[in-house]
Amino acid sequence: MRFRGDVVTAGGGFTSVRLQLTGDELTGSDSLVLRVRSDERTYGLTLQDTAQTGRRSISHGADLTINGPADADRWQTAITSHNELLPSVFGQPLDAPGFDPDQAVEIGIIISDGIDGSFNLEIDWIDACSTQ
Repeated sequence: MRFRGDVVTAGGGFTSVRLQLTGDELTGSDSLVLRVRSDERTYGLTLQDTAQTGRRSISHGADLTINGPADADRWQTAITSHNELLPSVFGQPLDAPGFDPDQAVEIGIIISDGIDGSFNLEIDWIDACSTQ
């Protein structure tokens, strides 16, 4: 996947891409590992389960933390533990239960770093992992 474009902070300042999950893609997992090629801007990972507050879905998010050096083609690995994900609604922090991978319904990538200009993130693959 290639996620690219331009961020304009006047009137919003973010953009995202999301994918509806169709079943048990994340069941039993405790983290996600992504192979990415990045422009070094700050991206976020968002996940939704079936939890809601009122009639609003709760989003669980964390910055995409890239670990280790890039390979010869500039690919790197990003690992996000489900324990790192913080609940929010429309970007506002919320006191709510943690993300439940067994009830996952959506995964997304967001850029909202407050910087105007172009961005480019490539994702080669995403793997749902369990240390148990």
